[in-house]
Amino acid sequence: MNIEEYYNGYKACDINCIDLPLAACAGKFDCNYYYVYCLCYCYILNWNLYEKENDWYSIRKILLGYLGLNFIRKYVNNTTELNQEIEKELSQENPIFCIVKYGSLFYSKYYHWGTYDHGLIICDFDSKEQVLSIRDREIVREYIDNGIFSADILFKMQITYQQLNSIWRYSNALFEKEKSEHHKCLYIICKNIFFDNNDYTKVIKHIIRNAKLESQIYNYVTDINRRMERGTYIDMTEMEAARRLYYKSFFVFKDVIEHFVLKDNMLAESEFQDIFNIFIKKRQMIIDEIQVQCMRKRKINMDYINQILSEDMYNFNAVRNFLLNG
Repeated sequence: MNIEEYYNGYKACDINCIDLPLAACAGKFDCNYYYVYCLCYCYILNWNLYEKENDWYSIRKILLGYLGLNFIRKYVNNTTELNQEIEKELSQENPIFCIVKYGSLFYSKYYHWGTYDHGLIICDFDSKEQVLSIRDREIVREYIDNGIFSADILFKMQITYQQLNSIWRYSNALFEKEKSEHHKCLYIICKNIFFDNNDYTKVIKHIIRNAKLESQIYNYVTDINRRMERGTYIDMTEMEAARRLYYKSFFVFKDVIEHFVLKDNMLAESEFQDIFNIFIKKRQMIIDEIQVQCMRKRKINMDYINQILSEDMYNFNAVRNFLLNG
């Protein structure tokens, strides 16, 4: 199955280690879907509101739907069903996406102790030899961390069915304890046969035009204050995840816009950069201020948040209007 490594892709520190491999699964159908998915992720999770808050699956289904892809969740009860489902879907050239625990991955430095979720691609199989091909940044993490690669490349490696089954059992034991929505789940990505729009500029502008501009930072701060009242505080891992989403991911957004919307238009690109820089500098100050209060374990004044988010929305509206009308 043709899924690229994405040597010119992005890093988990800009997006995360789940949505990047999911973007690569989308890239199986068109390599540029990887980049457009990353833009969708940044834009929708920063500005849109959902009926089912924190529903990981429904949000990703919406994101992939923009690209004309179906995102199907399948439940499997045991490793026999797991192996059968993998063979069935891969035979139809549909990539399989799994969420696993770092501690389940025998090739990870977090083997046997990592408890965080991680995305894994299954892309080929040989039932006779009982081997599968996977793609994962974790395989070459040491080289990524040492700067040998400029992106989190999705390296390909063969593992046995038995090794995958072990990863599955270990991860699902933890998912069951956590009551995670990923317990016993496989995710399948396949083409929507009724979708035929490969004009990336139109897809991007459609997303920007139709997504509601309602800041998710407001919900983030509200949740922080609720937790402060209960005496449960925000740890450094949570703060870094929020910084990735609400700040760092916008540099990916900018990169995709420059490559697909403003390509070969140096004048427009220069004007866009000026408008974008006003927004991103203020956005950095907002996130810094919120997280300083988190570290001091202080509640955040919501009147003040409303004021600075109003300015934040004004600045991003300038970016949005330039892209829609420029």
